[in-house]
Amino acid sequence: MEQASIQPRWLHKDNGEDVLIRHYRPAWPLYQPETTADEAHLPYRQEADGRRRFSLPTTSLDEYLANGRLPQPVARDDAWQARRAVPYQLAAPLLQASEMPATRPRHPSSSYELINYADHYYFYRKSHEHVPGVMLIEAQRQAVYHHLYHTTAHVRGEVTVSWNQVNARFFSHAELMYPIELVVDDLQAEPSPKPRKIHYRVAFYQRGYLLGTIDTVASVIELGRFERLRNVFGLSNDRFRPLAGVRHECWLSLDEGSQETTQLAFLERGHCVTALAQADPKRVTGISIANAEGLRFEAHVRSFVALDGQVRWYFEALSEDQETAMGKLIKRGYVAA
Repeated sequence: MEQASIQPRWLHKDNGEDVLIRHYRPAWPLYQPETTADEAHLPYRQEADGRRRFSLPTTSLDEYLANGRLPQPVARDDAWQARRAVPYQLAAPLLQASEMPATRPRHPSSSYELINYADHYYFYRKSHEHVPGVMLIEAQRQAVYHHLYHTTAHVRGEVTVSWNQVNARFFSHAELMYPIELVVDDLQAEPSPKPRKIHYRVAFYQRGYLLGTIDTVASVIELGRFERLRNVFGLSNDRFRPLAGVRHECWLSLDEGSQETTQLAFLERGHCVTALAQADPKRVTGISIANAEGLRFEAHVRSFVALDGQVRWYFEALSEDQETAMGKLIKRGYVAA
């Protein structure tokens, strides 16, 4: 299924301004192990080893033309050659000459176009005479997420991706004047429908030539397990204070059902410190803390200690879900005090 535009949620983004890729298409493989009757007219030729290879010109190293005429030679990579796909910058004319098949590739590779108007609010805060390398790195990260959710059985919202290794190689500058295509290839020897580990290579092409590659090795983790692993209290019981520039709210629940807004000073695993309450502290039964994103932590109050102009509120025993909720808040606007 092709996608002209890509929604931010597929890339773990919240804002369309941050989306750097578009025009998703499954990519045709360089080597086709076998051909169905519907694919017989495709531009593949028979090789001596029995495989069918996309009919692209090759270099003296027997690599196809996308690797040719570079400022520096590209090391031969037989494992990638066997699994890589052909960029549409090279494939499209040959596919059109073959009357552009109605069938789509069965190969687990993906193609994207880089969105670049040289005016991105982050990557072009200063002028560049070429595409910034960090922009390409972020584009490959987005392509990895989208590729995972569209070529495997993993469901967005149920898993997250934890990067283990990223290895980038750039062979030439990316120019502003020409389109850039990204092709994502799966380098795993035996791709799984629901992999726990992924090894993807994102190759960048401009004017049909290879600009660079970025390899990503990552773990795919169920979201619940990831949140438990990332529990802020897993290694310590530190005290945290809210950052001045981050909007948050704190209020006390009273015994008759009303609430009183107060100012949070510190937050710890078993208690928090707020400004002195107007109501009698003995009437306080619970405390709630929320931020502007809608993240919220709530706890019952077990006891309190009056301080100089402040109150320390001790929580009832927290559940795992409550600790996770508190940790999410802390990670989005608090600092160790």
